Amino acid sequence: MKKNLLITAIIILCGTLSSNAQKGRIQLGIGVEAGIPTGDIGKLVKPGVGGSAKLLYGISDAGNLTLTTGYYSFAAKEDIPDYKETLSCIPVLFGYRHSFNAFYIEPQIGFGSYNWKAKGSDVTPLNSSLNATEFTYAVGVGYVYKDVDLGVRFQTGALNGGNFSFAGLRIGYNISFAKK
Repeated sequence: MKKNLLITAIIILCGTLSSNAQKGRIQLGIGVEAGIPTGDIGKLVKPGVGGSAKLLYGISDAGNLTLTTGYYSFAAKEDIPDYKETLSCIPVLFGYRHSFNAFYIEPQIGFGSYNWKAKGSDVTPLNSSLNATEFTYAVGVGYVYKDVDLGVRFQTGALNGGNFSFAGLRIGYNISFAKK
């Protein structure tokens, strides 16, 4: 299933980039993010950190189609001796960013690959993991000043009968490649 979703994402991206009717800049945003877990998962994991990459494809002076991916990791709240548990997420989100001068709003939709991993030590060598690829969506707002992108977003997805949600605080830098 992950392979099919990735192939679909690549086809949509290639189709979007090959369209000649679009105007604006093409940018790549690289950033770091702190995630504050909410919802069901907020009871189980501590705040986490991660990094993200965002492709922005300008379709007008105020609008961009976006493709975002990244990696986020959250450690479990309960410490079990000689045992470490983590939850990680790799989202692939398609979106639209609309700018109002330096401010923007960005709804996104896609999927997330979630992995709950439990790893023991030499004393407790038990290792296990749970993997799931699930529907995911997000909405963000932000401010861009001289290509520095400061944003806040809320992301949520289903995970094993519950939900995985977090509020993310992001600082990034947008690199321009071309102007169409």
